[in-house]
Amino acid sequence: MTAGVERAARFWAVDLHTHTPASRDVSDKVYGAKTPAEVVQAAIDAGLDAIAVTDHNTTGWCDSVAEAAAGTPLVVLPGVEISTSEGHLLGIWDEHTPSATLNELLVLLGIKGVDLGKLDIAANVGFANAAQHIVSCGGIAIAAHIDRPRGLLEIKVADHLRKTLLDTCMSAVEIVEMGAALTVANKLGDERRLACVRGSDANLPGKNLHVVAGIGSRRTWIKAARPDLVGIKHALGDPDLRIRLDAPPQATHPWIESVAVRGSFMQESFHFAPDLNCLLGGTGAGKSLVLESVRYVLDQQVDGNAFPAISQEVEGRLSFGLGTTGVIRIEASIGAERYAFERAYASGGAASTQVLQAFGDEWTEIDIEPSEVLQLAAFSQGEILEFSREPVGRMSLIDQALDFTEIEAEGADILARLRTNAKELLAQRKLVAKLQESVAKEAETAKRVEELSELFETEVVSQQEGWGKEATRLKSVTEKLPDASALSLSVPKAISNEIEGNADLFAQVTKILDDLESAITGGIDGIKSAVQVASAALVKTRSTWEGRHEVFTTKLDEELAKISDGASLVVLRKQLADRQGQLEEILARKTELTDSAEPKLAQLMAG
Repeated sequence: MTAGVERAARFWAVDLHTHTPASRDVSDKVYGAKTPAEVVQAAIDAGLDAIAVTDHNTTGWCDSVAEAAAGTPLVVLPGVEISTSEGHLLGIWDEHTPSATLNELLVLLGIKGVDLGKLDIAANVGFANAAQHIVSCGGIAIAAHIDRPRGLLEIKVADHLRKTLLDTCMSAVEIVEMGAALTVANKLGDERRLACVRGSDANLPGKNLHVVAGIGSRRTWIKAARPDLVGIKHALGDPDLRIRLDAPPQATHPWIESVAVRGSFMQESFHFAPDLNCLLGGTGAGKSLVLESVRYVLDQQVDGNAFPAISQEVEGRLSFGLGTTGVIRIEASIGAERYAFERAYASGGAASTQVLQAFGDEWTEIDIEPSEVLQLAAFSQGEILEFSREPVGRMSLIDQALDFTEIEAEGADILARLRTNAKELLAQRKLVAKLQESVAKEAETAKRVEELSELFETEVVSQQEGWGKEATRLKSVTEKLPDASALSLSVPKAISNEIEGNADLFAQVTKILDDLESAITGGIDGIKSAVQVASAALVKTRSTWEGRHEVFTTKLDEELAKISDGASLVVLRKQLADRQGQLEEILARKTELTDSAEPKLAQLMAG
């Protein structure tokens, strides 16, 4: 039988892009650490389980940071941020890989020993070729900060960008903004599900400066048995299940962490993951004994009256396995609380279970029955067979395991989101259709503007066209101001207590909500006031512009009236002004259609 903590997969917090003073763009005055030990401590203090040391074109601190982490829970992976001819690429290797291996790769890529660490040099290959070299010498390749300068998304040739993303040697891409993940997915379509990760780059949010305090400011959670290179590879290969860019929720279900048996021939400790666990072993290895020991400690054994033969069989197994001196201890987590249950074996169940609760580092005995803390749904092999023989028994097993509360809540949430999406989708379709109808008139309007323009001097037409464009733009910006009267934000209503002793807490809740509502009301009033001020200022500015435009058109019409048949030219000039305004509005709607309306419609239709 096999069991152990090291075999239990869970989520680990990792930062796969960090910098140390080995990077030449690190300032000793502001970085905040002078020794490898300080870098390790900063990562541990940030709650990280693993980091990759990835300095610019150098491995200067890889070995020393790994040595400083020895004896700590932090996993340190050696790496390097390579300046390729196309942008920055992270190469990451397994623990204990000597920096000499990485340096040999850098030389192979054209970064010679004398150039190691320089920022103004680049490898002699691009992303894909460099990634292939990294993989060939045992590492993994991750395109660094793809949505920032020197990132992969700066590749201008769309086909080359797509081929680079599809290259199997590229294990993942690092994103800074969450929206970049959708960009990558759209470029790849159904051809590949490429993992997106986040690393800190040793930057604090909003800053572009390497500091030790920035380590862990952006991170990735990977699900693996251990956050080493093997675990990371497995996670990157199954990103939907094993990669998270936000913190995984804490398990809310009861979790038996461990079962320890002492004082008998089976001196064993078994550790379990919060998710699915399996006990593997041949007949007689002790699998059933472990499970029956758990039931015994929690005093939730086979019903001897309903299943006397099975009860005797289980009793015999416990007696044989635990003897007269066996003691079983279970430790379990239930939400944020931890409990321990201890019971010495005694034939017939004479011994009682001691229940303890953890308060900090101390265990304190509490007077409570085990079943009041932890309820099992466990059955021996014999019980399962007996239940399966009777239809009512089979249904009782199924019914007691079903809980539709979460499913129903999720269904209601999905339905509400679908309704919202449908409403937005219909409105967006209507907007797209309206914009398409306007854009369809572009050719006709442009032709008429050209015909009318030929009747006037070029300079006059140019001025007239400029005034028309300004009129359309002023109208557009005025119309896009938010509706101040529609600004609102609801606050939950105050709730009342039922237990008299909790009145003070519910009074606090009422005050919190009242303070929130006051703050929101003040904020909304400020926004409304700002919108009104902006509206009034725009009206005043637009009025001044209209006065200037009127002066221009009056002088223009006076000049046209001096010309032979000037009255006709004045009429045509007004037609030209109208058509120029229409054309400018059509072009603005065309931009809105292609840049925002159609992409948003596509996004709504996709999900």
